[in-house]
Amino acid sequence: MAGTKAIADQVLLELPAGPNELIRVMLSTYAGVQRLDVRRWWRPDPAAPFRATTKGVGLRLSELVQLRVAVQLAEQLALEAGVLKEADYELAAQPLPAQLLT
Repeated sequence: MAGTKAIADQVLLELPAGPNELIRVMLSTYAGVQRLDVRRWWRPDPAAPFRATTKGVGLRLSELVQLRVAVQLAEQLALEAGVLKEADYELAAQPLPAQLLT
């Protein structure tokens, strides 16, 4: 597509998933296609570097808007069910939604 620029590969978020595992959210390029990659990473011992596993998903950047809509819906449903708490938003340094302000 004319006028587009490549985005450098970068880690956006790492969530602990066990003693030697994490879930890494990153922008990456695979087979020439830029994507958002959400993948489980592991290491055999604490001194070793993390390695990607096959457990995860890679979405084309053109699918980000659809993903955002789905994530926002999931957040709304989790709020309504009482699953998300004030601490979840504080941990992410995000403002509290109206449901948690009352």
